[in-house]
Amino acid sequence: MLVSLSSPLVRQLISGLSRAGCQFSLPRHVACEPCAAGLAGGYDRETNQVVICSNKCQDLATVTTILAHELVHMYDNCTAKVDWENIHHLACSEVRAASLAHCSGPWTAAVRDGGAW
Repeated sequence: MLVSLSSPLVRQLISGLSRAGCQFSLPRHVACEPCAAGLAGGYDRETNQVVICSNKCQDLATVTTILAHELVHMYDNCTAKVDWENIHHLACSEVRAASLAHCSGPWTAAVRDGGAW
């Protein structure tokens, strides 16, 4: 997990959280735990925590991609006060997260991680 923090995208997202006045502490805001089938990670808005699924994310590229994707949701939640029950708000955040974290080149991370995001 710590190596993922060296990713330029992850560093930029964490910096953006800080610049926006959003709290971020790795031990408090990121958890690594087993998840149900079909999940690679998630953003828990109630605990304001990114979850990386330990049973799915077992290589650096996948951990970094999922971390970046979920940090976008954390940023959106802090800065835009997203209504996660509103399908338009949810779709906007998902498009932002996917475009930033998964569309990194000709072979996108979505192909590498099987689209499990």
